[in-house]
Parts: sequence; structure tokens; C-alpha cells
Amino acid sequence: MYSKDQVFVDSNVIVGFFSCDSKAVEVLDSLSNYILCINDVVFSEVAYKLMVLKFLERNEKFRLHALRKDISDYVHVYEILWEFTSRAEMEVLQINEKIIAEAVEIGIKYRLLPNDALIVATCKHYGIKKIATFDEDFKRVDFLEVVEV
Repeated sequence: MYSKDQVFVDSNVIVGFFSCDSKAVEVLDSLSNYILCINDVVFSEVAYKLMVLKFLERNEKFRLHALRKDISDYVHVYEILWEFTSRAEMEVLQINEKIIAEAVEIGIKYRLLPNDALIVATCKHYGIKKIATFDEDFKRVDFLEVVEV
């Protein structure tokens, strides 16, 4: 068992941190006494959103489909994100078949989008009771406490 409590960190907080959003920085700073956790869904969401943000810095929105063509210009995001999760000592929790099955029930019960249902099911499976997020949908989940600053 862990000596510190765990808190799951949603992708919007991490993307906010990389975008220098003061609220996201404040949320992460407030969690210094917790073990921070993500799953592969969050890693994927953050990597994709950071690639899109980098792409949009140089391009117009209507050309977003061109991201795939120029992907070699943006794959460095993986390394940046991996270094961030390592330095923040974030645990990357694995999703398994039991979590996917639980996500189906959770998605229906709490009216959640698929990735959010997988996040909630991951929290339930690993006994995580807190989530750092800016997504109001997680407030509908009665066994999760949304961390607010």
C-alpha cells in the first residue's frame, strides 16, 4: 500500500500546464503531497493535443488534416511528455480487460464519453478517490472527488 494518497491527473490539467495556464499550474502545485497517476488514455490525449497546439502555432486551423503529413515535425512531443511524467514521478496505470468492462457500465451509469469512462474505471480499479480535472462531467461520479483550487 502507498504511504501517500493517489490522485489521478486528467489530460486537461497537463495540457493546461504546458500551455502555462495559471490554474493548471496551481492545481499541480497543490498536489505535491500526492502520488500523481495517469493512464495510457491520458498520455495519448495529451500527446495528441500538444501536437495539435504546436501545429496550430504554425498553421491555420482549417489545415489540421495536414498534421499527419507533417507528423515528423511534431513527434518530439512524445519525448517531452515522457520526460514530464518522469520528472513529476507520475505513475502510468495500465488498462486491462476488467477496466474496459467496468468502463462500459460506468459510461452508461454516469453518461460519460468513452475516454472519461476509461479514466473513471481506472480510478475505481486502482482505488483512486481523487481526480484533478477541469471537466465538470467527473462531478457526476459519486465515488470520485474532483480536486479544485
